[in-house]
Amino acid sequence: AKLKIHLLSRIKNPKIGPCDDQEQNYLPSEYSAVTFRPAGTIYQHATLNVNYTTYDVRRAQDCINVNNQHRDVMLWSNDDTPPAERTHPFWYAQVLAIFHVNAKTRQDSEYQRLPILWIKWLCTPSDYIGGPPQNRLHMLGCTPDSNSSGYTFINPDDVLRSAHLIPVFSEGIDL
Repeated sequence: AKLKIHLLSRIKNPKIGPCDDQEQNYLPSEYSAVTFRPAGTIYQHATLNVNYTTYDVRRAQDCINVNNQHRDVMLWSNDDTPPAERTHPFWYAQVLAIFHVNAKTRQDSEYQRLPILWIKWLCTPSDYIGGPPQNRLHMLGCTPDSNSSGYTFINPDDVLRSAHLIPVFSEGIDL
């Protein structure tokens, strides 16, 4: 159901941001209208290339690979909090799988090729504040496995670039 809700949100609104599909309340009859071609087929990929612009305005590319340690990514936060009050401007995630599907709703005439990333969100510990004012780096940890919203689907177009995250073993944090 989560995948079909994500796909329905992207088909209805192609410019949807990360996690905006989770705020949609679709009825089962609406998201069950999403069909795949061939029926029930999801294509899995091992890598995803992300193009980005470097600080000196050159083009570069990151390769996200789910089969090794190069699978952490960063996205712009679509937080509604004013920028001055945000603790961090980015969201981080660990890519668990890379897919694409050919999908449409019953109302559409053409199938669309939709790439998908299945991710696990990385969160900031609530009792830790980092950044320049505190003279220490930000810290991330895995969302608890009991948190169902910790695993979700996102559009690869929302990924800014890969992130090199270093585990803080002394704090008991392991990515």
